[in-house]
Amino acid sequence: MYITKKRLYLQLFFEIIKYGMKYFKKLFLLILIILSFCSINPIFAIEEPVYLPDLHSKNNEEIQHTILEKTEQENKEDFSPIILFDENNFPKDMEKSSIKGEIQQQVLNKEEEQQDLKSEKEKQKFYANVDYNALEYAEPLLQEHLTFKPEKGFIKSINPYFAFQGIMSSNFANDDYYTKYEQNTAELGFLGELKELPVQYRIVLNFMPDKKHNFFQTMFKDDFIIINAIPHNSIYLGSFRTPIGMEGGTSGYTIPFIRRSQIARHFGSVRGVGTKILGDYKLIQYNLGVTSSDRNFEHFLPGLEFNGLVSLKPLGKTDGRYGTLKIGGSINAGHRNFDYLVTGAHLSYKYKRAELDAEYAIADGSNGLSGLTRNKASGFNITMSYYLTEKLQALARYDYFNNNRMKSGMHDTEYTAGLNYYVKGSSLKFMLNYIYAHSEYSKSSHRILLGTQVIF
Repeated sequence: MYITKKRLYLQLFFEIIKYGMKYFKKLFLLILIILSFCSINPIFAIEEPVYLPDLHSKNNEEIQHTILEKTEQENKEDFSPIILFDENNFPKDMEKSSIKGEIQQQVLNKEEEQQDLKSEKEKQKFYANVDYNALEYAEPLLQEHLTFKPEKGFIKSINPYFAFQGIMSSNFANDDYYTKYEQNTAELGFLGELKELPVQYRIVLNFMPDKKHNFFQTMFKDDFIIINAIPHNSIYLGSFRTPIGMEGGTSGYTIPFIRRSQIARHFGSVRGVGTKILGDYKLIQYNLGVTSSDRNFEHFLPGLEFNGLVSLKPLGKTDGRYGTLKIGGSINAGHRNFDYLVTGAHLSYKYKRAELDAEYAIADGSNGLSGLTRNKASGFNITMSYYLTEKLQALARYDYFNNNRMKSGMHDTEYTAGLNYYVKGSSLKFMLNYIYAHSEYSKSSHRILLGTQVIF
């Protein structure tokens, strides 16, 4: 086909404009993230979250009406309702077969759009709502723009992201007072999928120094593949967070407070090299695995440990009408120089904007974040939270821990109150915590923590 020079120049000009706008769009988004990160004032919130129609409880006509209503309000686009096929309504001067094909194609297109909305709704039921389990990772802010898909090779997609969490704390202990700023998280991650295989991968590199280990021992955090070959199940292979307790097995991106509870700090919040299987059904959820008892690649294979967490969901078949209830238990049993055992029980109930979480754990030796110990410790905590708005959450926690049940006067009790402001889920949030810590064997203290988290 012959193309004039004028048309060729115009086409080239528009291509330059298109790619230029694409570049400046990314630059604008990056500047926006940096400004949001530097500020800790909630008034810099982005636009309100979009609520998608409930496709489970509405019929076809209601879905069309909801989508039409939202679209007209936001961008005035024409959203034609689904036309149902009726042979009696065909004009006599047109080909029935042709019209029938067009209408059927239109119906299929609408069904695909509704399915896309359903999938998106399942991912983002409530912008500020954070699912409190070990499976959740906050979605990077620039995931859509930074994800690229190689044309050659076996990798389907690659999504790099960076996570940062900074904390400013003011500490009062009797007559002592001091403030400090600390970087709690500085991680570079890569996640994606493989071609022609139901396999995902995740690589997370940690750049925060640890006084107890060298840089390379703590550099590699989550490095694993996920095999999704079995419906409702995922098999993990590699180095990953072990499910020692409900909160101890939860990603640090999505925990409700800046600091973990005491049983999570002592017994859990560690990673192991091995395999595990995660299953999620209407009435039960489980996380079972076998890993090395080594921590931070200190030894090759000092022993093995079994980790299991099982949650029953009694309200799983009520479609959320009465909320979400999880009741279960956990176990961490292993050997590293000596045998250790940690068992626990947990309860979690969510109803509309309110949530209640409670967890108990008892240990006969442990191998958690605080280190390998023979101490016979135990602890209990209960957390209550409520969303004052779609983005502002108020929460409080009572946290009791006995560092050694065989000795008296080894109790620590922490009372925590906080506010979380979710600009966009856990990908961009601001946190304010007040902690009163009472100890029977050391000074009691008051702490005020102000935290910022961004994942992009």
